Amino acid sequence: MNSFSKLAVLLTTALISSACQSRYKSFDDAITAARTTTQPVVNTASDGLPYFTSKTLNPIWQENGPAPIVRFPEVTWKDQYNQTQNQDFLKGKRTIVAFFFSTCAGFCPMLIEKMRKMQASLYDLPDVQFLGITVDPELDTPARLKDYSKQRGIKPSDPFKLLSADAATIQLLVRDTFASQAILRENTDIRSFAHSEHFYLLDQQARLRGILNGTRIDAPVEARKMLLALRQKTN
Repeated sequence: MNSFSKLAVLLTTALISSACQSRYKSFDDAITAARTTTQPVVNTASDGLPYFTSKTLNPIWQENGPAPIVRFPEVTWKDQYNQTQNQDFLKGKRTIVAFFFSTCAGFCPMLIEKMRKMQASLYDLPDVQFLGITVDPELDTPARLKDYSKQRGIKPSDPFKLLSADAATIQLLVRDTFASQAILRENTDIRSFAHSEHFYLLDQQARLRGILNGTRIDAPVEARKMLLALRQKTN
């Protein structure tokens, strides 16, 4: 296993290990570990963008390997303008996905701001879009997401959707597609969730092709490298 493979396994394992340990603290510890890592990315464009195996997120370089690869599932969403969105909006697009919730007073606003900076820096790549998926659909209705998008400077013309679905659908997406968790923290004064703070890059066929450490300041630079690699080779 090369150094890239070891790194990918290390970081993805850190985020899924909580399923076997204490339900809350271990996941928070994994988030903290991801924030303090010196590595900006889980995989780099120079290594050639891999695919990732379902539920384990192990990197592989053949789409038709022995294990199924991660594809964004067929899900019906409501965006911040109360428009229904299905799988069609992913076709032919390079997409960056992140999880957040609107009442977050921690890292979420910075995560969304980084996506906004990516959007501004990638103006020359018109087929790139951004998805923020709430992990708190109970509170994050389309109306609330619309207000949140205004607060964050997201315009209706921007290729930036804030998406919500029912709680069961989102939990399945987080767990089964991105091998992570979204956990409502207990015994806190405010409503708060522990969730992945990575950026996930989907190719033009909605396959997972890259994972970035969203806490790193250089994530937008690395995202551009990956997105350019997807444009050059879209197999």
